[in-house]
Amino acid sequence: MNKNLKNAYYALWWEMITILFLSLFSGPLKEMGITSLLPFNLEPARRVGRIIFVYHSVAVPFVCALLFLALYILKIEGKEISHLAIPGYILTTIGGLGFSYFSDEWFLHGLFVFGLSLSFFAGVIFFIEIFKLYRKKTSIENLLYLHAVLFTLITTAIGGVIGSYFGKGFNGFLAEDVLRASHDIFQRAVISHLHLMLALIDFFVLLLVITHYNVPEKIKRNIFPSLIVGIIIISVGTWAVMPFEEIAHKIINIGAIFLLVPAGIVSFWGFKNYFRDSPSFGIFFYLIAVNLYVTFPGIYIAINLEKIRKLPYSVERVFTVGHWHVLATLTAIIGFLLLVEIISKGLQRQIIGWLAVFGSFLAFSSALIYFTSNYTGKLITYSVEAGIFLVLFSIGIFLIGERKAII
Repeated sequence: MNKNLKNAYYALWWEMITILFLSLFSGPLKEMGITSLLPFNLEPARRVGRIIFVYHSVAVPFVCALLFLALYILKIEGKEISHLAIPGYILTTIGGLGFSYFSDEWFLHGLFVFGLSLSFFAGVIFFIEIFKLYRKKTSIENLLYLHAVLFTLITTAIGGVIGSYFGKGFNGFLAEDVLRASHDIFQRAVISHLHLMLALIDFFVLLLVITHYNVPEKIKRNIFPSLIVGIIIISVGTWAVMPFEEIAHKIINIGAIFLLVPAGIVSFWGFKNYFRDSPSFGIFFYLIAVNLYVTFPGIYIAINLEKIRKLPYSVERVFTVGHWHVLATLTAIIGFLLLVEIISKGLQRQIIGWLAVFGSFLAFSSALIYFTSNYTGKLITYSVEAGIFLVLFSIGIFLIGERKAII
């Protein structure tokens, strides 16, 4: 088994353990009273900080797993990258969750920052490797990877710079808590950081899918110019949120069109060729279904924003939180299915894929009803929880079922 695939597999194990730990604070366990019995520091005043640490503790291992998949797909050995990325995501999670839930020791905060730094410099070395690849083979495909990694590093650096000002002119906040407030430069920078990081991760996943499935050159020639224009417009537009918040959103919407159309073309090509294969079906389904769950609802809210602003604040807040959580989870599902597609074989492959696809479809569809209608019935709650369970169950089957092949 390729070393980079092993690293991606172990990163998924780490992510699974992290998710299981965080599930201790989930709604069902809170209702059962189990969460209140846990010996953790859950002061309300620390809630915003905890959520920020949780986001990074979950996101960094996932990004590193994508990095390992990229090394495998692009046929880059990447030993130095792995030596930085592996301790990077481990220390990020240990430091972040340790400081949030177990102890006030600032040593743990230092581990968190150190882990983020290691992960960042793994990205820097990866950029150098992609640049070497581009010089060896000058193609638009390699140029797209070059832009994706460079823009991700710049956006990560923006987040790091803002984080360095915590306690000196800048206090932590959640973007959904300041939707209707005026934003200072720090808040606009954080909003820029979190939106563009997710967009760039989605873009990177799309590139991995295109490369791994060896999409025909004719299709690549038609979609690559649109992709490169789109990612540049979106990146520049999102960075422009910092100095020009009002006009920046219009620029971003234009850039999104250049990305959505190529993704749709790749999706239809994938359906035509891989319809019966469950992990591939899920990958190409969500490349187009993301419009149903994220794009179209977002456009509707943007067009009707004045009407939405006349409704209670909670309506807009619920939509915003649900909107980007679905996008982030949908991206994670595609990444997981891509790993399944590469590693798993036979009946086990199909079972894992269909469980993940059906479970995520159930969860996303129920969540869509919730955050667009504000309906909070028990049926919606149970459907979301059942969908999440099926996804986690499919991941568990994959991790346990493939352990012999990996080890």
